[in-house]
Amino acid sequence: MKRISLSVLFAVTVLRLAAAEPSTNNIPRGTNAVPRGNLLITADFFEYSSSNKVAIYTGNVRVVDPPTTTNELPTILTCKIMTVKLPAEGGKIESIVADQNVIIDQGPSHATGARAIYKAETDVVELSGNPILITTNGTLRGDLIILDRRNNKLRATGHVRMDIPQNSVGQGGGGVFSPKPAVVKPTNSVPVKSNP
Repeated sequence: MKRISLSVLFAVTVLRLAAAEPSTNNIPRGTNAVPRGNLLITADFFEYSSSNKVAIYTGNVRVVDPPTTTNELPTILTCKIMTVKLPAEGGKIESIVADQNVIIDQGPSHATGARAIYKAETDVVELSGNPILITTNGTLRGDLIILDRRNNKLRATGHVRMDIPQNSVGQGGGGVFSPKPAVVKPTNSVPVKSNP
């Protein structure tokens, strides 16, 4: 993968300053929270416009977002084009748009789509363009998959389809809508013999 190291280094610096990382003093004691590491972005090309505060990464874009707790794995996003909107007066990133062959992986979870939009104001990620989310609990499809990170909610709209592994529901045997197998209880009675 080609990397334009000076541009990427500048881009990472701009994004890290914009994100204004919290200090380790803000981490509550007794939690699994850890200080965030550096966000790493690589791409074939980088362009930044100071007039409209937009950073554009193109070609083999890869973002590695470190975990916030010791229980998590890093989130890795890949796409062809990523556009980052920075605020006019400094501060945190306003929005991130990932386009073309978007893949998002975090541990066993895997999501794909044509476009992913992240809006910092609402802390919501919208995945569109034949989005698919695969987790250990099943596979979710729809016209739009929405992850509300702030409220820890997942939604899908339009032509929703969810494939759930059989071992994820019910008590085994048939499935969630199959009747439970009949239980035959043993008796202490002696079978009656018929006369020939």
